[in-house]
Amino acid sequence: MLELSDVSVRFDGTLAVDDVDLAVADGDVLAVLGPSGCGKSTLLRAVAGLEPLATGRVAWDGADLAGTPTHRRGFALMFQDGQLFDHLTVARNVGYARRLRGDDRRAVRARVDELLELVGLGGYADRLPRTLSGGERQRVALARSLAAEPRLLLLDEPLSALDAELRVRLAADLRRILTAARTTALLVTHDQDEAFSVADRVALMRAGRVVQEGPVADVWRAPVDAEARDFLGHRRSYDGADAARILAAAGLPAEPDVTIVVRPAGGGRDSGAGTVS
Repeated sequence: MLELSDVSVRFDGTLAVDDVDLAVADGDVLAVLGPSGCGKSTLLRAVAGLEPLATGRVAWDGADLAGTPTHRRGFALMFQDGQLFDHLTVARNVGYARRLRGDDRRAVRARVDELLELVGLGGYADRLPRTLSGGERQRVALARSLAAEPRLLLLDEPLSALDAELRVRLAADLRRILTAARTTALLVTHDQDEAFSVADRVALMRAGRVVQEGPVADVWRAPVDAEARDFLGHRRSYDGADAARILAAAGLPAEPDVTIVVRPAGGGRDSGAGTVS
């Protein structure tokens, strides 16, 4: 289990990450969601050990990682561009970390074949990365990250370089792959659909701070404030007596604890102009 307590990161005296508390349970996927410049990638790099903490603690299963270098944390970091070795085949890219460890070659190849099937690239082992599409390259990068059997997978905007239609398809596949591999993961993204499609829990980040965190459905139904509603694509939400009046006007029965969320037509996570949730 990953635990962040009072984590802050400073650049030249400016707080990029401000007093963040978060936890990721074993087997869960947490998405840190926010606009560009909010500090989410800096937070990810701090977890990886690539940025020093100004204050706070990053721990795994209760053990403080302050003195543990990046390469000994047992974490894998996947970037948006995949960073594949273009001179190596797909199989050699995926098995790279296992070969560096000196694992048995037959065991490495068996694991590589298993992972390529998992990410939907069975039969691609002998291809070179330059012959693949952007989505296929990202699948290879994901398989390579999983091959290292990390106790935590860190995903930095993994789908942002892809076109919108492909992002939607791969987000669903990413969720399936992480679930099948029982991988604990921390994902940072600016894309609401990606976060809600992939993650179990979402943390909304703004100006270096986490302003809301919880299960995907809870964060979507009840954004913490107007700014969060706008960012998620909501126009306005109503509850209590206001919600009852809207339901009555629509000829629908009033129900307790109902929130009505109104979104722009074609925006947010649904295509209609309004949703009752």
